[in-house]
Amino acid sequence: VSIYFLFVSYLMVVALVFVKVTFKDLDGYLKTTILRIPLVNCLEGDPTSNKQVRQDITISPNPANDEFNVLIEGMKNKNVILNILDTRSSKTLKSKSFTIITDESVELFKTEGLMNGIYYLQLLSDGINITKPIIISHE
Repeated sequence: VSIYFLFVSYLMVVALVFVKVTFKDLDGYLKTTILRIPLVNCLEGDPTSNKQVRQDITISPNPANDEFNVLIEGMKNKNVILNILDTRSSKTLKSKSFTIITDESVELFKTEGLMNGIYYLQLLSDGINITKPIIISHE
C-alpha cells in the first residue's frame, strides 16, 4: 500500500491510497487491478508533518465502583464537556466542563448518586462527539 497523492486544502486533507490487487478470474487467468481509496481528513494539525492525532476517550476501570478515570487523547487546547447519560432517556445525569491544555488528560468521575447499571459517557468538543458505555456496579 502506498500513498501516491496528497492534496491539502484549508478545510481538509485528502490522501489517495492505491492498492494493487491480483486475483484469478472465472477462467483461471490472473488479473490485476488497482483500487483507488480516498482518505479524507486523515491528518490533524500541520498537514506537512504526517503526524496523525488520535481523538478518543478511554474509561478505566469499566465496570466502575465508586469512581472511574477518563483518559482523553488528542484534544489539546480544546474546551471539552463530559456528560454521563442515562441509556434509556439520554438525560444528562452528571456533567463536567473544562479546557484541556496537554495532549493527554485524565479526569476523575465519582459515581455517587448513580445506581447500578449501564450509562453512556459522552465527550463534546468543537463538533466532536465521542460516546462510550460505562457500567456502574457498586459493591
